[in-house]
Amino acid sequence: MINTACSSPAPDAYHPPEHLTEERGKPILTYHILYNPHAGSGRGQEAAYRLNVLLPDDRLLFRDITEIDDYGAIFRSLRDDDRVVIAGGDGTLNRFINDTAQLQIGCHIYYFATGSGNDFLTDIGGKAGDPPQPIDRYLQGLPSVYVNGMRRYFLNGVGYGIDGYCCLEGDRQREISTKPVNYAAIAVKGLLFHYKPTSAVITTEGPDGIPVHFQG
Repeated sequence: MINTACSSPAPDAYHPPEHLTEERGKPILTYHILYNPHAGSGRGQEAAYRLNVLLPDDRLLFRDITEIDDYGAIFRSLRDDDRVVIAGGDGTLNRFINDTAQLQIGCHIYYFATGSGNDFLTDIGGKAGDPPQPIDRYLQGLPSVYVNGMRRYFLNGVGYGIDGYCCLEGDRQREISTKPVNYAAIAVKGLLFHYKPTSAVITTEGPDGIPVHFQG
């Protein structure tokens, strides 16, 4: 019996006919697609549904990742051979790894890029439109930072200073408008008018394992 605990009532979620199992000579794989509808300037849901074309012979169950409040319950409900696909951009990935940092995840995790920049996908040698990429090995031993006493993990970068300001302002603009976010304009206006430099103490581990402190 296939577990549908992660299924959402998406009208176009794909359900292959029973005979496909015999024709292919192997069981149908079940992919739980956790998509961010806000990714890609609000086109994340539409982009995620393209997986119906990329994975036509498998069972796809879609769920809005922004509505998940208990990842533990979700992962406990999965079968050992189920697969989870994170469909979104770099911000979606960052949120996922932090929301699941304390969990033991027993199934394979894949990434399907539907964001605007998709820097992480580029870092691992992929390109927009590629089928879901396995990312289990990238989720091990992640670096982390402490900000105001809170530990946060990251995959391909952490934003401070003007970079962090641009990300924050971009998120704010998405909440109040459906227009694409122009990060270049945000950076220019921030440097000229809005961004106020702040001081910080940064501690990192040196090549010999000894903590190194930077202050600026």
